[in-house]
Amino acid sequence: MTDVSAPGADAFQEAQELFRRGRIEAAATLCEAVLAQRPDCADAHHLAGSIGLERRRHGEALAAFDRGLRHRPDRAALWTGRGLALRGLGRLPEALDSLDRALAIAPDSPGTLLHKADLLMAMKRHGEALGAWDVLRAARPGLAAVHRGLAEALLAMRRHDAALAAADDALRCEPGRADHLVLRARIRREMRQPEAAAADLERARVLAPDSSAVHGALGALHMRCQRFAEGRAALERAVELAPGNRRARVAAGLAQLLLGDFERGWENMEYRLQPARPVVPGDGRVPMWDGRAPLAGKTILLMAEQGLGDTLQFCRFAPHVAAMGAVVFLWVQRELNSLLRPLPGIAGVLSPGDAVGWCDYRYPLMSLPHALGVRLDTIPAAAYLAAPADRTAAWAALLPADGRPRVGLAWSGNPRHDNDHNRSMTLDALRPVLALGDRLQFVSLQKNPRPADRHALAAHPQILDRTDALEDFGDTAGLIANLDLTISVDTSVVHLAGALGRPVWVLLAATPSWRWLLERDDSPWYAAARLYRQASTGDWAGVARRVAASLASWRPDRVRTAGADPAACPRSPPPPTMEAT
Repeated sequence: MTDVSAPGADAFQEAQELFRRGRIEAAATLCEAVLAQRPDCADAHHLAGSIGLERRRHGEALAAFDRGLRHRPDRAALWTGRGLALRGLGRLPEALDSLDRALAIAPDSPGTLLHKADLLMAMKRHGEALGAWDVLRAARPGLAAVHRGLAEALLAMRRHDAALAAADDALRCEPGRADHLVLRARIRREMRQPEAAAADLERARVLAPDSSAVHGALGALHMRCQRFAEGRAALERAVELAPGNRRARVAAGLAQLLLGDFERGWENMEYRLQPARPVVPGDGRVPMWDGRAPLAGKTILLMAEQGLGDTLQFCRFAPHVAAMGAVVFLWVQRELNSLLRPLPGIAGVLSPGDAVGWCDYRYPLMSLPHALGVRLDTIPAAAYLAAPADRTAAWAALLPADGRPRVGLAWSGNPRHDNDHNRSMTLDALRPVLALGDRLQFVSLQKNPRPADRHALAAHPQILDRTDALEDFGDTAGLIANLDLTISVDTSVVHLAGALGRPVWVLLAATPSWRWLLERDDSPWYAAARLYRQASTGDWAGVARRVAASLASWRPDRVRTAGADPAACPRSPPPPTMEAT
């Protein structure tokens, strides 16, 4: 940049050189001196912003770039820097707007295009990211980072063959890069080519024996191949090599929880909250509870952060927080409002868009087991939710009463879930179960079935489908309360049935979610749950045969309940084994 002139030109050039050499603090000191002399110097503000980015002080960086833009709004580099600062602050849509402003000024800037493509990936706008990577590939065909970005986008879109080809291109550009081998191993793992993935990772380990990323990828491969002890060991090694590696911490935490090591698992899972982008939404002016400060007389907002099933699973701990003297509000997905409002000890239920700035604290629901010191043997597994009485009665009037036991079915989850391809099945895979339709009344709980499943549903008239009447989870709870059994893959339906205390059979992938643990057919989370696990990856046929065999001898409990009685649920303190303060 060239708008610096005397006085201060020599000092500015020296500050730039210090920055290029990595002497950040010295560069910052000299840059401040230049700006004291020349507060209108856009170049110096750009350097100050770049120093802020390097220090990871994104608020300071944003302020510096904004000051520069007040003087030179035509500078593309200032808009690019502003976009990077906003991304660091978690303000992703604004970051994208700033990068677009930069590209409007300098449309052929490869650096800005690369930042935009990477940002679109972070926003999970994979199709748009792919378009940006394609533009970059045409402009810079020899740049490995471009082929790598293409591979990441194609992998996210599950276009595995094209992703593998792009990873190969990255390796042709930079044959000795362990991280490219790790990426190719990830793609091969998703393509269910474990031997080829393992070969890539062994090569990567030779190239980078102390790489946390390599050991993390080895751990993920072991976990996918059901070598769980080896997987945990590799992931824990990844953490040892890079204690601040958030991805390794979370992956290790998930493995530890799966294997029943709750103490270390909960601790590592807290690292999910540490990226610059806030995982827990809400008004940033509301401080996060630290899990230890006294809550008596304080108002706390317990916030959903992930899927509907996670919210249903972890809301059981909200009454324990109320028992600590807090006034508890829930901030959850709107579909859950009517169902969670009667939860004991809850003062109210809020949803996205509602003002929350009046609270003393906020806290993620999924962190409560860590704050409360929950162990495997202290999980409160009794029913804690109740179906709304009016919805239960309405469904009782709608459902046919022909004497056959009613069995609810859900066979797929959210298609946008990262692991949907493993945890969901097709309706057609349940044919051994559906063959029992002469003595069982099957009821669909599958909202918005996929196109192939809609055709299969039409071919199975023995399945009663009234899901068009399900407006929210209060409706679904009322329907489940009228069933004798729910059979479902690992999705929110399972957590709803379990929270209501209704019998539920859970169909699980060979590598299940951490909450279902290993080598057991019951669940410490839900007393009425029974687990059916794949014997090997993708073996839904075997699961369906075992479920059908169980159904052949199953007899229902003819007393149907709507779930927990909120009036009968005391606002008791957490179990004595929990560390409540």
